[in-house]
Amino acid sequence: MAISQRDARFDNLKGILIFLVVFGHLLELVGGPAAAWLYRLIYSFHMPAFVFCSGWFARFDAERFFRRLLYPYLVYQTLYLLFDRLVLHGKAPLQYTTPYWLLWYLFSMMLWTLLLPLIDGVKNSRAAWQRPWPLGLTRPSATA
Repeated sequence: MAISQRDARFDNLKGILIFLVVFGHLLELVGGPAAAWLYRLIYSFHMPAFVFCSGWFARFDAERFFRRLLYPYLVYQTLYLLFDRLVLHGKAPLQYTTPYWLLWYLFSMMLWTLLLPLIDGVKNSRAAWQRPWPLGLTRPSATA
């Protein structure tokens, strides 16, 4: 059995992107036109790059979905909403369909992961997004 090796390029990319998140948030504190321009520049590409990295390594595994995405989302969403109501005296309703502030990426990861079986379900050489007809339907016949 071959042991899969980590690709240092992706580790480095993720490290740079995490640094850019922190740097971008620090730029919010600085203020001024140059900081605002740099902030917009960073946020124009770093989140699509995070999505790309997440999708590159994405595999659907139901147990992993529950353990790494759904359960943490439910716990943190509940804690954030309780914190908002009890400490900040906000009016956020206790709901789970709209993620609270920082949880949007975790929520998005859940939705993207749930789409993977639809995308990976095609067992031939063509990817699902390359098909001209909807998933789950048979190929149109030439005689019809």
